[in-house]
Amino acid sequence: MSGAVTDEATRMSGAVTDEATRMSAAVTTGADDSILSASGLDISIGGKSACIALDLSIRSGEFWGVLGTNGVGKTTLLLSLIGLREPQAGVIRLLGRDMRELGRREVARKVGIMFQDAENGLPATVMQTALEGRHPHLDRFKWESVEDERLARAALEEMGIESLAARSTQTLSGGERRLLSAATLFTQDPLLMALDEPNSHLDLHQQIRMLDRVRHRVRRQGRAAIAILHDANLAMRYCDRVLLLHGEGETESGEAAAMLTGERMSRLYRHRISRIDTAEGAVFIPV
Repeated sequence: MSGAVTDEATRMSGAVTDEATRMSAAVTTGADDSILSASGLDISIGGKSACIALDLSIRSGEFWGVLGTNGVGKTTLLLSLIGLREPQAGVIRLLGRDMRELGRREVARKVGIMFQDAENGLPATVMQTALEGRHPHLDRFKWESVEDERLARAALEEMGIESLAARSTQTLSGGERRLLSAATLFTQDPLLMALDEPNSHLDLHQQIRMLDRVRHRVRRQGRAAIAILHDANLAMRYCDRVLLLHGEGETESGEAAAMLTGERMSRLYRHRISRIDTAEGAVFIPV
């Protein structure tokens, strides 16, 4: 789909730039630069508690990792943080405003998610799917502009799948769908990127490409990211801060370099893990 609403896209692009500039200015002036914060957060599912009285602040320029065993509540926590699931208690604020007071479109212009599993849905091309990332920025009954198409093509190229633009999404492999999900998120260009197991279905090279591109946006463009990861090595390589979910509501958070120890990883995953510090950085090995 294409249209001639370049002015609208330009206006929205300017709004995003202004927002990023405001966040950058907050850092300079010492003001609270949190993009998203949570206080006193209680989250549970199926009678199991993911967190109790959790306080969290995700700032511009930060890459957070969420680690924990299967079924501990990582996805439930992520969905709650971005407003897609109601917590049992606590307040979540987006740019200082209670998220419950914000409309879904307003939230979607600032927060984007890469779900754990991408559904095929209705038949569409790769380009049409990437363009869905621009929908929160379009007014009702407006079409995507030439600028929106440029952003989508740039995102597809960023993830190395620009040659697939005309392909049906129903013909893609699991890994190609994962790369398309990232491209759609990058086309949306939110202030906060939430990623649920972004590296699933990807080979090693594509895992590194994925997280490299996320970190680039965080560091160079003043965005923020929070990602559910299962690999402590990737968390150490990419994350500034981590949130560890131990189960039964117990959590720990802090700087990744300090939190990711062999002792903590062994306790977290209930399996002995050794941390080996090398010239290239720390490496975690299950024993």
